[in-house]
Amino acid sequence: MAAGAAGVVAVGESAALGSAGPGALVGQVTRVDGALVEVALDAGGTVLVPPVGFPPGWQLRPGDPVMVMKAEFHGVPDHAAPVVVSVSGSLGTQRGRSVSVAGANMNITPQTIQMGEKSADGSHTDAFCIRNRTDNSLTAVALRFHG
Repeated sequence: MAAGAAGVVAVGESAALGSAGPGALVGQVTRVDGALVEVALDAGGTVLVPPVGFPPGWQLRPGDPVMVMKAEFHGVPDHAAPVVVSVSGSLGTQRGRSVSVAGANMNITPQTIQMGEKSADGSHTDAFCIRNRTDNSLTAVALRFHG
């Protein structure tokens, strides 16, 4: 796995809407301010924290869900960690900056981590994506191909 990707947290879609566990609060990015993101917490209030656990160069967008991890539980400063949903199935057509996996269309970026080998007859693919709360679009953080 590429450097910086080790902190990617994969959770199911329903889990992403509920509690993130001890020391974490779920919210959505409202703005990006340099190396920090402002997060509107689902429980109320906002915080300004650095994003951690995303691929190098990853750009969050307003509406992207994140977990705000609290320092007292993790020994590092408060930070925003990825909330991803997984999509698994046959790899479909890739056109420019989009691809389909199991019929779900998703955006890919230059920062999207791609692992494994694509096969000519349609690889099985695991996609770990951020589902933006504003426009419901999927952006792949990582794609794992099984030839």
